[in-house]
Amino acid sequence: MCVRLGNAQLNMIEGFILMVAAVLTAMARGVSESIIVDVTSFYVMVRKIYILAYAMDQPGLRSVVWMSGVLSCFYLFYLTIMNCF
Repeated sequence: MCVRLGNAQLNMIEGFILMVAAVLTAMARGVSESIIVDVTSFYVMVRKIYILAYAMDQPGLRSVVWMSGVLSCFYLFYLTIMNCF
């Protein structure tokens, strides 16, 4: 199980880079702070669930939760693009 948790941690670091990029670009382009906080809070919540799903060896749940986190990052990028117009 320690190996699985180590792998989950490495995956979290990779995902964190995408989230930081999404948050910084959203902040730079003037997306509402409350929206950024809400999306980031959702991201943190699903990443916690991801660790549990990874530790319990639940690949279906893990995939859904992982995709939710990635989509929240892309949602911030989308809001950033839409805020430019």
